[in-house]
Amino acid sequence: MKNIARATAWSLKSIQGGTVITSLVLLSGSLFFKSVPFTLGVLTGAALAFINFTLLHKITMMMTAGTATGELVPGLLIVLKFFVVAAAVFGLLYYKQVDPIGLIVGLSSIVITLTIMALVNQCYSALINRK
Repeated sequence: MKNIARATAWSLKSIQGGTVITSLVLLSGSLFFKSVPFTLGVLTGAALAFINFTLLHKITMMMTAGTATGELVPGLLIVLKFFVVAAAVFGLLYYKQVDPIGLIVGLSSIVITLTIMALVNQCYSALINRK
C-alpha cells in the first residue's frame, strides 16, 4: 500500500509540467481557428493560470511553514494575488485584447491537467490493486 501512495503522489513539478503540455496542446488547437485574439486568449489564460497556481503553492508553503510571519502576511498575499489576477483578466477583456472564450480555455488548463492526472492515477491504482 505504501508504494501506491508514493506512485500517485503529485508534485508541483509534475503538475507544472502537465500544465505546460496541456497549454501547448490547447495553444496548437487554437491555431485551428486562425484567430489571433483567440490564440492570444489561450496563451494569456494559460500563463495567468500557471503563474496563479505557482504563487498559490508558494503562499501555501509559507502558511504551513510555521514561520514568524504568521498568517497575516500570507493571507494578505492571497488577497493581493487575487486582485492582481482579477485586474489582469478585467483589463484584457475590457480593452478587448483577447477573445473571452480563448481566455477561459487558457485559464482552464490547470483544471484540465488535474483532471487528466486524477484519471491516470485512478487507472494506475486500479491496475495495481487488480494484481
